[in-house]
Amino acid sequence: SDDVNSIGLFVSESDLKGVKWTTSDSKIATVNSKGLVTGKKLGKAKITATYNNQKKNMILKLLEVMA
Repeated sequence: SDDVNSIGLFVSESDLKGVKWTTSDSKIATVNSKGLVTGKKLGKAKITATYNNQKKNMILKLLEVMA
């Protein structure tokens, strides 16, 4: 299926640069400064967006790696 997950964090377009993205396990998934997540291998990782002391999390479970 084409499941899409998102993190709801309300910031203005001009403030997007202030959002900090992190991953709990960069061996499973990485996340860039724009929030683009890239799966690396099977497993689970928590993706966190932080802005102005607000934190929103999403658990990513990578079930299959496509070549």
